[in-house]
Amino acid sequence: MRSSRFAFALVLASIAGCSSSSFDVAETTDAPVDEDTAVADTSVADTWIAPDTSEPTDIAADTVLPTDTVGSEVSDGSPPACDPSTKPDETMGVFASPTGSDGTGDGTALKPLRSIGAALVKANALGRSRVYLDVGTYPESVNIGDPPAGVFVEGGWKAIGASWGRNCAGDARAQTVIASPSNIGVLVDAPKKPSGLRRLTVTTKANGASPIDTSGEAVFGVFIRGNGAVFTLENVDVIGGNGGNGGTAKNGIPSSTSFVCAASCSTGAAGAGSPAASGAKVPGGFGASGYTPADGSPGVKGSDGQMGTSGGSGSSGSCVTSCSSLVPDCTGVTSCSAAVAIKTAANGSCGCGGSGGAGGGRGRGGGAAVSVLIIGDSVDVQIVGSRLQAGNGGKGSDGGLGADGSPGSTGKAGDSISCAASCGRDPSCNCAPSSTATVIAGGTAGGVGGTGGRGGNGGAGAGGQSYALVTIGTAQKVTTTSVTLAHGTGGSGSIFGTAGDRFPPGG
Repeated sequence: MRSSRFAFALVLASIAGCSSSSFDVAETTDAPVDEDTAVADTSVADTWIAPDTSEPTDIAADTVLPTDTVGSEVSDGSPPACDPSTKPDETMGVFASPTGSDGTGDGTALKPLRSIGAALVKANALGRSRVYLDVGTYPESVNIGDPPAGVFVEGGWKAIGASWGRNCAGDARAQTVIASPSNIGVLVDAPKKPSGLRRLTVTTKANGASPIDTSGEAVFGVFIRGNGAVFTLENVDVIGGNGGNGGTAKNGIPSSTSFVCAASCSTGAAGAGSPAASGAKVPGGFGASGYTPADGSPGVKGSDGQMGTSGGSGSSGSCVTSCSSLVPDCTGVTSCSAAVAIKTAANGSCGCGGSGGAGGGRGRGGGAAVSVLIIGDSVDVQIVGSRLQAGNGGKGSDGGLGADGSPGSTGKAGDSISCAASCGRDPSCNCAPSSTATVIAGGTAGGVGGTGGRGGNGGAGAGGQSYALVTIGTAQKVTTTSVTLAHGTGGSGSIFGTAGDRFPPGG
């Protein structure tokens, strides 16, 4: 994402935290189309698509859809005529067909390219303003960047050999499909010249990704971003998939050999366990990167166990340290003189406390499901005769389980001391300490250290949101005419994701 293309603050997707004054959405019905805005194509007549009255709409169900020819609407409300003999203007566009070839095709009607991506590159290189699509499915995620002249990607055409004409089937726009295998159907990256999509369907993959210990992936049918973007959706179905569920949180990893040793012994009490961490309290937020899910808080480590009780004191006793002779040889008196010192054995030591258990990992937030997302300042977006349908928001995952603390270590007895008890003559008649030993006992072992407390469970993530149309930015002009909006449900979690036709509500 190129967040440097525009700057605005991350917007939390909570109803209470947003104001509709941050954007301007103009509602019109049957408004004449201004050719300068490139909404209309005066070279052809459009296919009539009846509004879908089975879903809530933001306009009257019998509103007449605009046509490509300005002022040609029929006064009695009947659909405009479709002429299958209408030909695309080859001087204005590049052709693409599922039966074409990106390798050998040249983008003409006779030798169309295979992919929309290759056709867009060709159109930009030639300065053409149209990409004409044959009937069929295009399994690609389309990126419409910032072409110098602006490019409209148009369905509603049908090729029979080298002859192309208008597709007048009642479900024409359903016969030309951009079927993106990714979480974004069409990415519109700050086009400053009029660009758009016409007479086709855009779909995404069915479900956003849910990697382990990762927030759920958001899904966008059409993602329009960038300050000053100018874009049109005309007679288009945008069908977005479901937001990804939050990935499974990691559990704390227990340890049976982790100890905490302090300077002094204590009571050997066990450490306290930690309570569960809090879950996310607000839904995720829309911003420059699209959508940031709301994760829960990670679990807190349990308290360490205390050191064990003190060990016993070591005993003290006399030890012969050196011997000396009273006479120079063995012909005289045979007694030896002993030098004696008092020595004390080591005290017993106490056991160390066990380490507190690790907290569980944070629950991950579910991804949003949005049909059309518009982010940027001073954008001009027109949506005409289209249907925007969002999937369900992803579920927030539960936090991971905290781990048990490790047990404390056992105390140890103090080391004993063994020393000579007296002096005697060695074979060379020298006075030396005797081999008879005196044992001075060490102190008794101290108490076992306390077990560490259990780590707290992680908090759950929030559910993802579901909206047909999201507009985030200032000084926006978003005009909808004959548009049907349909949304899914917000995902479950520590807090359910919000859902509605539009975000912010009432926009």
